[in-house]
Amino acid sequence: MNQGIFGFPTGLSSNVLDIKQFDTSGSFVMPFGCRKIYVFMIGGGGGGGGGFRRANATAVSLAGGGGGSGGSILYHMFLAEDLGYNKTILISIGAGGTAGTASASDGGAAGAGGTGGSTTLTTSGARGFWLNALGGAGGGAGGTGSTIGGTTRTGLSYGMLTAGGTPGGCTTGSAGSGVTLTDIRGSAPATGGGGLAATPVALTGGNILLAASNTTAPAISSAEFPRSATVLVSGGSGSVGNTLRANYLGPFSSGFGGTGGASGTTGSFAGGDGYRGGGGGGGGSTLNTFTAGAGGVGGTGYACIVATR
Repeated sequence: MNQGIFGFPTGLSSNVLDIKQFDTSGSFVMPFGCRKIYVFMIGGGGGGGGGFRRANATAVSLAGGGGGSGGSILYHMFLAEDLGYNKTILISIGAGGTAGTASASDGGAAGAGGTGGSTTLTTSGARGFWLNALGGAGGGAGGTGSTIGGTTRTGLSYGMLTAGGTPGGCTTGSAGSGVTLTDIRGSAPATGGGGLAATPVALTGGNILLAASNTTAPAISSAEFPRSATVLVSGGSGSVGNTLRANYLGPFSSGFGGTGGASGTTGSFAGGDGYRGGGGGGGGSTLNTFTAGAGGVGGTGYACIVATR
């Protein structure tokens, strides 16, 4: 099983005084004798763009909604003396971006996904933030032109550049673009929803795949992720439960983006929701009179704090 960004419990276990994960906002009291604080945090994922519903009596190609970008990642070590001994660390977890709305009428505009909120860290009594992991941008709305996934948001904190992963979009008349994971520590972008050709045939949203070769440490075990495997498959609503994603990743790790919803000739499907900073998947597009798919909601941010001797 993946032991997460810190290699816990094998990496720092002999020196760990306390370790805590945050999926919601909270606080961490630096324990007595602490000399170093390790922080891993991710901003909220961007929401997926909504799918489009073709205008009545038209025969045009459509694109599905774009996937949301994953929140930016920060990993930093502080000396306890820099923060102030026995301080209380305050963590604010960024909200996931809102889901893009699907077309409510034939030819009606679909909505883009919302931007995820920033995850921030500060200490009691301090002004401003010590760390700020920006949320991911929302995916573009489906329509008669190609859509793009949410553009990555790059920040600078303590001299470190941080950016979200590149999500999938959809060109007109095609299936949604997938995303290939290369590093489990990286941000978790989502995939695009399915489009429709002028001569309509239902098309899938993008899948989330694993790279055939992954040499970026910490490596994903072959038992957990077979190489070249499809990790999350689009289809139905595009959603995969958070419990399954957490089991895949193990503790102390960022999450997954949602897969794109499939398009259809009698209705289409919503994009999957993101998990732990993952972007929401794009919604699928459909023919006139039928229901188009909304985008998925971006995953809320995440933080893990480790105090060591």
